[in-house]
Amino acid sequence: MKLSPRVAIPIAALLILIAAAAVVAFVWSGTTNGPTASPSITGGREAGPPTATPTRPALNPAEPLLAAVPKPGTASGRLVAGFPSVAAPPEGAAVTSSSIAVDGRRVQVAATADVASSPDQVQAAYAQRFSALKMASTPGTAQPGTTVTVYARSADRITITTSASAAGTTLSVFGLFSVPKA
Repeated sequence: MKLSPRVAIPIAALLILIAAAAVVAFVWSGTTNGPTASPSITGGREAGPPTATPTRPALNPAEPLLAAVPKPGTASGRLVAGFPSVAAPPEGAAVTSSSIAVDGRRVQVAATADVASSPDQVQAAYAQRFSALKMASTPGTAQPGTTVTVYARSADRITITTSASAAGTTLSVFGLFSVPKA
């Protein structure tokens, strides 16, 4: 049975997101300063459109990656309101879906997007962004044609998964954050 690209591409993006979640959960469970399991995924409701375009992070490497717990939610075709700019897809990306799940002070975010750049260019852009934030990188295990990189700092993890597509790159971002008490 042959699937149309309209069906196959979202399925592929979902599989990439699931693989990224598994990698992050595995990496996070092996840390000594993070939780032993990923936070639960809670259902969310559709959030209104963001009030501004997400900006790229201008964080001090000593500051937490996420300073406040955002509201949970999901969105299709855009970033959900409150999506952390540190994990946002690059400027110009066509976001297909995004979500935020919250469990106490633990936050899980996910986004899929199509990017006109090559997978190597997308990975390099995230590497530069996260290097400036003093995040350590580890290559993840991936299927042929897919690149997975896990970035970590303290108890925070962001997994970037890329694969080539007709439009350039299919991108999946999966983040787990531990928000400090105020």
